[in-house]
Amino acid sequence: MKYLRRKNHGDKSSVTDKHTSVVTGAPKRIKMNRSKRKTFVVALVTILLISASGLSAYHLTRKEKNSNEQAQAEANSNERQIRLNKERADAAGSNEEKIAALLGLAADYMLLEDEEGSINTYKQVLELDPNNEAALGSLANIYYERKDKPNAELYLTRVIDVIGEASDPRVANTLTMYETMLTNTRNGSFEPYDSGEVA
Repeated sequence: MKYLRRKNHGDKSSVTDKHTSVVTGAPKRIKMNRSKRKTFVVALVTILLISASGLSAYHLTRKEKNSNEQAQAEANSNERQIRLNKERADAAGSNEEKIAALLGLAADYMLLEDEEGSINTYKQVLELDPNNEAALGSLANIYYERKDKPNAELYLTRVIDVIGEASDPRVANTLTMYETMLTNTRNGSFEPYDSGEVA
């Protein structure tokens, strides 16, 4: 049997033993010396931090997994689209159908950041239609971004010749863009084209 001692604290009474202190109307408290209390608080905070970081790590891992799954789904979708465009190009009856499929295929390669696949496909379009503005312009842009002066200049010159004099303001803006890019290429500056420059 434990030895209990009663203490009188003004209008509150308490019962204590060597492990606990109970004051009427107050929650139970475990008595600890300062060193044990400090160790307990440090341990409690450590446990809380570990559990919080574990949850954070779980959520980050889950977000990364979802992000990776989404990227994989997009890549699979783009690869499926590439396969479909290849099939369309192979099955095409006319040059126009084949060119349309190849332009779609080149765009899909760009979505997958496969510039070489895109370049090769645009060149296939140019074998069928040497004056295809979309293929010439895309090749000019790719080589311009790569800072490949000879190829950028070649395709910029060709696309400018194909566009020629334009009465449509949208085509005129495109022509101005290519002319500016050609000037930059010849100067070796390869500055990004700012569409705000066109009046």
